[in-house]
Amino acid sequence: CVCPRGFAGDSCDATAKSDAPVCNGGTLTATDQPQSVDASVGTNDFVPYPVASNCYWMINAPAGKKIVFNLTAAPSSCVQNCAWQGVEILMGNFDTYGVTMCCPSMIGQEFTATGNLAIVRGFARSNLANFSFTYRYF
Repeated sequence: CVCPRGFAGDSCDATAKSDAPVCNGGTLTATDQPQSVDASVGTNDFVPYPVASNCYWMINAPAGKKIVFNLTAAPSSCVQNCAWQGVEILMGNFDTYGVTMCCPSMIGQEFTATGNLAIVRGFARSNLANFSFTYRYF
């Protein structure tokens, strides 16, 4: 089978393998208190790539809970369509694209998943994208 973006494994229940040279992604477990992640994705090279390199975080919460995501620091490249670097959050319908953001105007906006699973994809076509986010469940 073909797993949705952000997922891997025979049953599509694992975090996708990141292809970014610099990536601190992985699996996270939410609690009812906000937890913070300082994220990095991309490369220290200043050479643009034809396609973005990706780094994934899978956020899990107990059954019956919903994940809440909040961008607390945006990547430094704020351009139309987030062409060079950004963050995508997939909050429920994993067969479609999620909310993509790269500008400071998205800082502080809260996004709630439809269930107890969310995927965060950081991407960069050049340089290193640094951003921060919090997550929790309710």
